[in-house]
Formats: sequence, structure tokens, C-alpha cells
Amino acid sequence: FLMNHFHSLPDRLHAQLDNRWDRIHSRILDQCGPAAGREPNFIAVDFIDQGDVLAYVEWRNNGGLTAYEGDGARQSVVCGFSTAIARSWNLRQQEGRLGCENDEMRSLKIRGVKKGQRITFYDRADGGRDDDFGVLNIDRDIPWDSPVVLNTLDSVQYRPAFRYLYSGGTGLAGQVCHIRV
Repeated sequence: FLMNHFHSLPDRLHAQLDNRWDRIHSRILDQCGPAAGREPNFIAVDFIDQGDVLAYVEWRNNGGLTAYEGDGARQSVVCGFSTAIARSWNLRQQEGRLGCENDEMRSLKIRGVKKGQRITFYDRADGGRDDDFGVLNIDRDIPWDSPVVLNTLDSVQYRPAFRYLYSGGTGLAGQVCHIRV
């Protein structure tokens, strides 16, 4: 189904807030999805140049990670991003954060990710490895409808679908400043 995600009166002031990654995701999970009995096939959005809507749609189309403020993929959604495109970004910069407005991620939900992908999380804004960092290696395809959870960014974890290797001592959870896919 088509989900209309815009106000009845077009207004750029609303778009910056409404088109945030967590707002769109919450609307699908809490309102539109339950009302329709399924998630949307298409999302109609006004002012696509505002907020995180392009990053959100890329994640829905290609699979990726959803970051949460709490351990075990609980509490509020911090952001999400697709893992289908190789890139590197600094969460401290204003531009190009792909929906990650802050560094409060503590755990991840992984869905629709292909085998062989690697995602690295850094405590340093420049992506340096002389502080805490974690490397997530995807060892088998993770289907969209069967997500798996990385419980915390602060410990080594092995699952059939992935290996997460953590290096550090002061903690990466709640301190992620740079991500590389």
C-alpha cells in the first residue's frame, strides 16, 4: 500500500521534523502498519530534500541496520542506515549523517543484510582505531522478515548470522562517532 507521509498543508517547517528517520519509522510501526495490517510498499513524501527520508527509503529498499538507545534493541530508535552502499561518515558533522543525529546507539537490529558485508563503529570521529571500535561481519544473509539483534556494542558476540568483534576498554555503546560500511 501507499503511505502518505505529509501534512495536508505543504510546509517546509514541518518537513525537517516529520522527515526524520525515527519519525517515519515510528509512524509505520505504530500507526500506518497496524491500520493496514502490513508495512507500506511505497511512501509518498513532501520535501524529500528535508530530513532523513532518502536514507530511510534506501534502508527499506536495501536492508540495513537500525540503532537503538538501549541494549537488546530496546528503547528509542536512534537512526538506521542501509549497508548496501560502501561509505564512511562522521556522526559529529551536520551534513551526511544518514539519519544518525546523535551517537547514542547501544544496540542494533539487523535485517535484509547480505552475507559478506562489514560495518565498523568507532569512538573517534575521524574513524581512528586508537580508541574503542567494533567490527560487525555478516556471515550469512539476514532476511528482512527475520531480523537479528546485536545486543550491545561493548562486547564480542558470535551468532550464526554474524560475528561482532569489540576492541577497547572504556565502552563504545553510547559513544559511536564514526561508521564505515
